[in-house]
Amino acid sequence: MGKLHASSAVKSASKETSLKRHYRLQDRNKVKKRFCLAEININDENREPDVGKDEVPDGEPDEVDEGSELRIETIFKDCKDQPESTLTRTVSTQTELTLADLDNLEKNITCDYNPFKSRKSFEDDPDKLKFYTGLPAMTVFMTVLNLISPGLALRESLNKFEQLLSTLMRLRLNLPVVDLGYRFTIHPSTVSRIFQSCIQVMYTSMSFLVHWPDRDQLKLTMPLSFCQKFSSCSVIIDCFEVFIDRPSELLARAQTWSSYKHHNTAKFLIGITPQGTVSFISKGWGGRASDKFITEHSGFLKNLLPGDLVLADRGFDIQDSCGLYCARLQIQASLKASPSCLQ
Repeated sequence: MGKLHASSAVKSASKETSLKRHYRLQDRNKVKKRFCLAEININDENREPDVGKDEVPDGEPDEVDEGSELRIETIFKDCKDQPESTLTRTVSTQTELTLADLDNLEKNITCDYNPFKSRKSFEDDPDKLKFYTGLPAMTVFMTVLNLISPGLALRESLNKFEQLLSTLMRLRLNLPVVDLGYRFTIHPSTVSRIFQSCIQVMYTSMSFLVHWPDRDQLKLTMPLSFCQKFSSCSVIIDCFEVFIDRPSELLARAQTWSSYKHHNTAKFLIGITPQGTVSFISKGWGGRASDKFITEHSGFLKNLLPGDLVLADRGFDIQDSCGLYCARLQIQASLKASPSCLQ
């Protein structure tokens, strides 16, 4: 009787072990089938999956060789360690796009849809270029860019075209650096550095454009409207003011305060020929300085020749100063002047 009980116990234990092994192999076969299908889809979409050669029949669990069992064990272990979405990500590699490719594609799409980083958007719309930069055509913009391009630094954030564009936009519209930072997707401090460097390069590279022309050249190209009434006109002068931040020093604050603008300003004297070109521009003075003081101390009078006519606005009380160089000053009468002043 003891032998019968022992034999039955051994058989039941062996049967239970066989069932556990059978269920375990079934689970492994399912996992292996999933990975085989994924590998087939990646390598050859048209090839039919051949599962019969690798799958172990349900009724014959003992026919699995050691190499296959080891490979199944490895796949099953990897499957347990990784999330279920790993298989989906593996199949998605059929698109052959890496993360770097996706980043470059996103950057290209962003640049194409950024109207301030697309040169073509300004070439196709001259009104847009004139509004943001003040330049009438793209050929003028490219001419300026060619002049200052050797002095501009190579930057990863903005190319040379975008550096000049952002600088002209700030000069034209007085846009804050924060606004330009959002427009060009860069930090505001980077905008400030680019603006300062570009202004310096423009000054050194384009200063030759501001020169005092010869009298013979002025007469040859004098507009007809000037030839009739102001044939001897050589220059039209005026002062303009630029707002600045309030200085911390009391003396500088008093020197830059403009009673006309009611703000702290920097003041400049500019001279324009009858043809419309800039022939003179002075250094900056405090907004407190008068037009007469700047004209007499900026070196402007040294360019006058005997017989020259200077046209100016009210406030330029420099008749005596011009007379020292045998030149004449003519101030246009205001609209509120009496009829006798207009004669």
